[in-house]
Amino acid sequence: MGFFEAIASSLESWLLPSVPRPTSAVVGFVPPTQENAVKKFKIDEHVYSSKYASTNTRRKSAITVQDDPIDEITSRFRTSLRMTCHAEWVAGQQEATRIKAVHAANLTEYARYLTELDMLDPKQQSGARGRTWKSIEQATLLLNQLHHRAQDLEHLSKGDDRRKLLQRIYKLGESIQAFGDDAIAIILREIRTLRAPMGSLRGGSIHVFEFLSCFDVVQCRLVSKTWLNIIDSKRLLSASFKSVHQRWAYWQYHLNQQSLRNAVPCYSYEKLVFMAESDVSNKHHLAINADVHRTTFVRAECLYTNTPSSRLGRGSSMSVADQLLIEELQSKLARMLKAYAQLDPATGYCHGMTFLGSTILSILGYDEFRGFQVFTACFYQHDLRHVFCLPHLPGALLRMYQFDSILRIHLPTVAKCLLKHKIHPQMYASGWIMALFLNEPSLTPYTIRIIVDDFITSGWSAMIRVYFGLVSVQAHQITTPHMSKTIQALAKLPKSLDSSLMAALEEGSKASILEATNLLALTTLAKHFDLNSSLLDYF
Repeated sequence: MGFFEAIASSLESWLLPSVPRPTSAVVGFVPPTQENAVKKFKIDEHVYSSKYASTNTRRKSAITVQDDPIDEITSRFRTSLRMTCHAEWVAGQQEATRIKAVHAANLTEYARYLTELDMLDPKQQSGARGRTWKSIEQATLLLNQLHHRAQDLEHLSKGDDRRKLLQRIYKLGESIQAFGDDAIAIILREIRTLRAPMGSLRGGSIHVFEFLSCFDVVQCRLVSKTWLNIIDSKRLLSASFKSVHQRWAYWQYHLNQQSLRNAVPCYSYEKLVFMAESDVSNKHHLAINADVHRTTFVRAECLYTNTPSSRLGRGSSMSVADQLLIEELQSKLARMLKAYAQLDPATGYCHGMTFLGSTILSILGYDEFRGFQVFTACFYQHDLRHVFCLPHLPGALLRMYQFDSILRIHLPTVAKCLLKHKIHPQMYASGWIMALFLNEPSLTPYTIRIIVDDFITSGWSAMIRVYFGLVSVQAHQITTPHMSKTIQALAKLPKSLDSSLMAALEEGSKASILEATNLLALTTLAKHFDLNSSLLDYF
C-alpha cells in the first residue's frame, strides 16, 4: 500500500506543482482521527499522517529525504516519469488545470454579481444577464476544446506539432480568460449604473413612469439626453398611453410626417366599401372571408390596462355578447380588407394581412374608419405592398436579405451556423416579416403595443432591430451542431419574445445596429438585392 501511495503522491506533486491540493474531494468531508482511521482502514500510520493529518495547510510540492523514509522509491519513479513524458504534454496539462481553476473562479464571481444584479433589477429590464451569459457559455465551449487539445498532445510524435498545439492551447486559455473577464466587466458596469444617481431610472424605480401621463413622460424626455435615451430604449412613452385617443394622436403625427415622403392615394372609404360589395366576382373575397372567419381579436380594454391578454374568437364557451361582438369585428375587418383590395388591385389580398388589420382595429378601440387609415398608411408608407405582392413576394425576400446581411456582419457565429445547416431565412423569418409577430397568441398587450408602435413610427428599421435583438439574445440556443435543434430554437423564438423583449430591444439599440438599420443603410442593401441571385449560397 505504501508503494502505490508514494507513486500517486509523487505523480501529483510533479505534474501539478502550482495547484494546491484540495483538502477533500467531497464538500463537508472531515478526515477521521488517526487512531480510528488506523484501526478501521488498517493503513500505515505514516501514510495516514502524510495524507490526512494536515487538512488546513497546503501540501508541500516536494518530498525531502528527512521527511519521507521512502524518498528513494519516489526519486526513481520521478526519473522514470520524466523519461517517458515530454515537456509539451506536461505544460499542456498544467495550462489546462490552471485555466479550469480560473474558469471556476470566474463562475463563482459571476454568480455572486448576478445575485446582486437581480436585487437591483428584479424585472431583468437591463438585459445584462443575457449579454453576460453568452460570454460565459462561450468560455465553457472553449474550455472543452482546450481539454481535448491537451489530451491530443500525448499522441503527437513530432516536436514541431506538439509545440504548435501547445501554442494553440495557450491562445485558447487567453480567450477563456478574456470571455470570463468580459462577462464580469459587463455585469459590474451594469451594477455601477444601477447604483448611480441616474441608475434608479433604469432599475427598480422605472415603474414610477407607469403612474405618469403621456404628457409628463414627454416632459421627462426633455430633461437631458440620458433621460431621453432611457425613456426611448425602454419604450416608456408607448407604455404611457392610457386611451385610444392618445395613441391615435401619436400615430397620426408620425403618419402625417411620413406621408410627405410616400404619398397615399386619395380615396373615400365609403365609396371603396360600396365598390367592393358590388364586385361580387372579385377573386379575393373568398379568401378574405375564409381568413377573417378564423381571425381572433385582442380585447380593446386589455390593451390599455394591466390585465392579462384575452382574445375574442370562435369558441363554444363564448357568451352571447362575445359572439355578437366577434361577428361585428369580423364584418369590420372583412370590409377593411376588401376596400384595400379595391384601392390597390396590384397587391389585392394575401394571407397574413389579417394579423395586422385585426391588431390595429383592436388597438384603436374597434374604430373601422381610423383602422383603415392606419392600415393603408402602413402598406404605402412602409412598403408592405411588395411584401404581400403575389406570386413572388419580392418585398418579403428583400427584408430577409437585409436581415441576413446584418446577421452576417454583426452576428457571424449565428450566420455561419445557419449557412452550415442550409437554413434559409425563408424557413424561419417569413412569418416574422409577413405577420410582424402578431400571429403569436402568447404575446401580452404590452408587447403588442410596442411592436405596432415601433413599426408605425420607424417602419422596417425598427422591426429588423427587434429580429436581430431576439436572435442575439437567444444565440446560445440557436448555434447548435444539430440542424433539427437549430430549427426548433428558431421556431420557438416568437414565444420567448415576451420574456426577452427588453433585452432584445437593447441589443437592437446598439450604435452599430442603429447605423446598420437606418433608412440609408437599408436602401443601400436594397440596391444590391437581386430576386434571382441573392441568398443562393444557402442552396
